[in-house]
Amino acid sequence: MLYDNLKSAVLERQGDAIRFHPTLLELAGHYRFEPRPVAPARGNVKERVERAIRYVRDSFFAARSFADLNDLNAQAVQWCYGQAADRRCPAVRELRVREAFLQEQPQLVPLPDNPFVTDEVVPVKIGKTPYARFDLNDYSVPHIYVQDTLTIRATPKRVSIHDGATLLADHVRSYDRGAQIEDATTSARSLTTKATHASIAEPTASRTRFQPAASWSYVPLHAVATLAP
Repeated sequence: MLYDNLKSAVLERQGDAIRFHPTLLELAGHYRFEPRPVAPARGNVKERVERAIRYVRDSFFAARSFADLNDLNAQAVQWCYGQAADRRCPAVRELRVREAFLQEQPQLVPLPDNPFVTDEVVPVKIGKTPYARFDLNDYSVPHIYVQDTLTIRATPKRVSIHDGATLLADHVRSYDRGAQIEDATTSARSLTTKATHASIAEPTASRTRFQPAASWSYVPLHAVATLAP
């Protein structure tokens, strides 16, 4: 697969010595393909990489409206199997893209059963309020984690917040700006944690209180006075 020498693919290059981005190598290993960056200053090869991007931009995105990301993805699937597959194959003009694909399909390696994990994983510092800032929005976390550093895992649809391997909050991802997203389970976890802390502290506090035994007998104060020397 041809790549331009962008930083998400090639971290460093000295002649033919190439240091690929480790995530790209993981992706290539998962789907069993070989990444090939184009040679520097080879405009004719670079054009082959960028031509497909220009085709998608001009033929799919131009003047297209959509309600949300799910709607856009649904339209993209329909476009891929329709208009894009019906166009002439650039390499073999007498074939359409869908016909060329049917010829090549027996030579292709089947996709793995498990898709490559593309979650965005970033550390986040919680401030004085129990919210994690991610992509210009604030997502709630249990209040006991203020001033801590946690980990965010983000997919196109969800934003989850973790303390190590422990899940603290799971939110629907927002694409607004400045939104404050609350998770009902976060409040429940906060209350549960608070109750747990209280139950742990309660026996220690009770030991400092005066607890009369049930078998004790009480002596009237006037009787105590008569016993004094």
